[in-house]
Amino acid sequence: MKRVVERGRKAEHVDNIRLWGDHIMRFFGAETPFRSLTQARIDEYALHVSIETVRKWLGGSRKPTAADLGNPELWRDTGKLRSKRQVNNYLKHLQRLIDVAAKVRDPVTRAPVLSQDPPLEIELEKVARRKPRPMTDRELADRRAHLTPWAADAAELSRLFGFRASEALKVERKHIDREAKGLFFREETKSGNDEHA
Repeated sequence: MKRVVERGRKAEHVDNIRLWGDHIMRFFGAETPFRSLTQARIDEYALHVSIETVRKWLGGSRKPTAADLGNPELWRDTGKLRSKRQVNNYLKHLQRLIDVAAKVRDPVTRAPVLSQDPPLEIELEKVARRKPRPMTDRELADRRAHLTPWAADAAELSRLFGFRASEALKVERKHIDREAKGLFFREETKSGNDEHA
């Protein structure tokens, strides 16, 4: 099932998918069939994810495996709760797994293997939308005096075009679109789409 979810994803996101999946497996147990899930059990998991504290990996550059998740010597408890956005990532992953399981049919009867009635519901945390708060031109001018020339140029590009730092630092001559009097990025943005600025 993980292979289906991971297809076409960036390596960092695949690592997150594995982490969420392994966390779900540890909570429910690898032998638990989807048809045995109840709304009460789903609600328990949602509460568990929201009150469980974040652990920091102590295993160095090696990626943690599913077996490492249960080893307390390889983790340090930070004492901090997950953000609402992080909680939603775990819950959305569980919802995707349930959606995949709901499409599985018995090979003989062709009836859905998973047939909860009513269907299981996963309520996501409400996350406030962040409003951008750019620094003022005066503040940028004050800071610019202390920047290296390339950092000052990147800051100016960010101010003019609303770039993230990583986007501002990647601008090259090939991105200049003289006809449109702007910049054109071909599949080099965070969304992976062509974008004009």
